[in-house]
Amino acid sequence: MDTIFIGSRSHVRPDSIKLLVSDINYTVVHFLDGTKTLVSTTMGTIESRLPKENFVRINRSTVVNRSAVSHYFIRPEYDEVKLQDASFVKVSRRRRMETREILNSK
Repeated sequence: MDTIFIGSRSHVRPDSIKLLVSDINYTVVHFLDGTKTLVSTTMGTIESRLPKENFVRINRSTVVNRSAVSHYFIRPEYDEVKLQDASFVKVSRRRRMETREILNSK
């Protein structure tokens, strides 16, 4: 698989990324091996470089790798994604139905 440019002179394989978390004009890239790096590239720019079939934006500030998702929970108040490292990320109300369809089709 090819590598993508994430910023800070860094190129990574998309399948090594667990999730992206935005922080204004910066992005924290979390990797499957537990490491993370802060880059000065916006999350939208990095998201546009990622393969669309493997990544899904679940809220305004988070993009998740579909292969890193272990469970999808439907709660009365909100939906939630459980990642393989046992961390949880809330799904936004507006992206709820789209995220359900994408992740449950996996």
